[in-house]
Amino acid sequence: MKRVMVLIIMGMLMAGSLQAQDKWTTKDTWYEAAYIALTVCDWRQAHDIISRSNEGHSEANPILGPHPSHGEINILIPLTIIAHAFFAYKLDQPYRRAWQIGWSGVEIWAVNHNYKAGLNIRF
Repeated sequence: MKRVMVLIIMGMLMAGSLQAQDKWTTKDTWYEAAYIALTVCDWRQAHDIISRSNEGHSEANPILGPHPSHGEINILIPLTIIAHAFFAYKLDQPYRRAWQIGWSGVEIWAVNHNYKAGLNIRF
């Protein structure tokens, strides 16, 4: 996990010198909010995976590994949300929209997969 955190920070530092020419719009905010909502649902399902690992559930995210701890997901997932928003802000259109829709699609797949496996989204 340390390696992943270092990669996220390095990427953010490298992208820090970039400045998107396109202004951030209300539509960008809605797309980013959708991504964040989906990621939070996946985050809650990850907690259920950990709590029910004795039932054979395991995490499909290769970055987290099959059996992360609650602490690991509570650090890594918020970091990925911040990194996602940072990169979205730095990208020009149409790359920003592709970034937001692409990663939202990944989260839709993950949440749906977890839901079909019987995992819960509890707050």
